[in-house]
Amino acid sequence: MRHRLFFSHRSSPPTGHHTYRCFSLALLLIAIFSSFPLRAQDAPPSEPGNSAPYTLHLYARLVELPTMILLRRDQTLLHLDPQQINIKLNAAPPFHPTSLRLEGNDPLSIAILLDVSGDQRDLLSAIQKDFSTWVATSLRPQDHVSIYALDCDLLQTSNDVPANPTVLQKGLDLALTSQLPHGASTKPSCGKSIRLRSSLLVVMRRLSRVPGRRTLLVVTGGRDAKAKIDWSQLTSEAGLDSVTVFALTSPGPMEFQRMIDVYTLTHDSGGFLFSPSPNALPKALDQLIGLLRTRYILQFPMPADLTPVTYHVFITVPKFDVLILPSGVTVPLANPSVDHPSTDLPYEAPLSDPHPTPNR
Repeated sequence: MRHRLFFSHRSSPPTGHHTYRCFSLALLLIAIFSSFPLRAQDAPPSEPGNSAPYTLHLYARLVELPTMILLRRDQTLLHLDPQQINIKLNAAPPFHPTSLRLEGNDPLSIAILLDVSGDQRDLLSAIQKDFSTWVATSLRPQDHVSIYALDCDLLQTSNDVPANPTVLQKGLDLALTSQLPHGASTKPSCGKSIRLRSSLLVVMRRLSRVPGRRTLLVVTGGRDAKAKIDWSQLTSEAGLDSVTVFALTSPGPMEFQRMIDVYTLTHDSGGFLFSPSPNALPKALDQLIGLLRTRYILQFPMPADLTPVTYHVFITVPKFDVLILPSGVTVPLANPSVDHPSTDLPYEAPLSDPHPTPNR
């Protein structure tokens, strides 16, 4: 049984000259965190002639909120300080973050889901052509990448691999050329019966098991069959798993019409939907990583009186006309003995998923 609490993502309309954004702080009971004592290393011996005591500072239960704060035209707003940002938990009085920093080179864990059912051939060809260059120039050795292909079945070709251009190019090539995602056929065959939502759920849950700042990049035309899980539940899952979702689709009105639900998922998880032409793809991929690297990490101590309920977190920057896109976050409960509900999302394991895990 997954011991998690649901949250619901909300957006508030612009107020004054700033965008008023809200998302929810989901509480997650992590047994390993609760059962391990916090230990400090022994202080090093004092050097001769140095009478100053050695002080070890411990900061427990620090909440970190990855948040994009963008000016018009999606330019990241830099050089903010904590006093310019307000955070509000539910109806409690607002406060400023105790500190903030840019995400910078924090390790990224990126899952790439490629819809190979036939709609995005030109875009997928462009990705294949430019992929190793993107990995070499935009990612860092500490970043990790997983790659999936989706048609009738879901196939994983790279599992949490360090950002090595040669190795990851092989995984991408296999994802695009393998016949396994197409079931019994040797070419795209599922069409409208593709299980996009179910596959997104599978990838999010697998991504939740790895460390780092988690990002899911889905390349799709938005075709999706009926599923037991709806899009709002996927948004909840993204928050519970601390996953920021980005999407790539081919430009055009028909594609965008099908992508409305995907767009909402990206926006409500703190990400974006891009619709580049194949020639503009390298710039879009670089921009995606640039947006992650320049997110603000808003930091504040977790209140001692948090209980296992849903917490909506409102973030405002009153003096600027900005777009605020926070990503979901989970935090450990202070008291593991507190009774709390457990909730499971409906789960449909794709046919090629060898180890379906509806409960973690």
